[in-house]
Amino acid sequence: MKLVFEQLVKVKKDPRSRMTILLDIAALASGYYFFYIYQDIFGLNIPKLNLKSLLTIPLIYILILPLIHYIIILPDPLQRSPSKNKMVRFFQNEFPSLFLLNRCARCIEDKTTCRNYISKQSNAHVKYWFYDISHGPIEEENPDIINKTFEKGYTCKLMYNTYWILFAFSLFASLTMIVSFLIKSIISKKLIFDLIPLQIISPIIGFTILILICFLNKVDSEKPSGCWHAWREINRFHIIWLRKHEGFLNSLICKANNQNKRYIKK
Repeated sequence: MKLVFEQLVKVKKDPRSRMTILLDIAALASGYYFFYIYQDIFGLNIPKLNLKSLLTIPLIYILILPLIHYIIILPDPLQRSPSKNKMVRFFQNEFPSLFLLNRCARCIEDKTTCRNYISKQSNAHVKYWFYDISHGPIEEENPDIINKTFEKGYTCKLMYNTYWILFAFSLFASLTMIVSFLIKSIISKKLIFDLIPLQIISPIIGFTILILICFLNKVDSEKPSGCWHAWREINRFHIIWLRKHEGFLNSLICKANNQNKRYIKK
């Protein structure tokens, strides 16, 4: 169990591993402290444990942590969700692969005249960007920029998931207090307000932190800040590279499959 704990809390250089570890801990801690703080309302008896003690419980790392990973982290909503959420839309709209998709849309060729035409449904632009460009000439020219891209992307994902974990904690805490107050008042036919200060202040602190997160990391299409600004900035570097290497894109995309095509803007 000691080994499991050491592997979990060790912050690695890999940004994905770091994000996964931090989100695992954040979700686990939020869930535990929610039930600990409101245990009297639920009729539970939960001992006070620190994080290290909590992680040594077999059920936690055998069942709870894997569930957190598969339910919260693996779906990666910021990267893959079709949601209209402002954070999701901003993050996905900054993908450099969209430059390749829009490039075909601006070309005089279309899917009927060019076998290499990239449609949104094909996701060919994603394949070209990830395998043939970013992990091709860009990485060869500047390996550090690829590492920075992943780091800034996973920082956004960490911020996004932390936001919703904290929101869920604060919301459930507020609803728990309200429902408990209403049920006790209805049953006793008089106002019963027997909450302890910690139960009252917890959602207040949670919502305050949420406001601070939003203030420091504004999702604004014109003037983003914080992690969102960093995400746009690094991807704009990639867009500049793509614009400067039109000849490479012609060879990679337009002339693929023995096609004698080239990009000509409408």
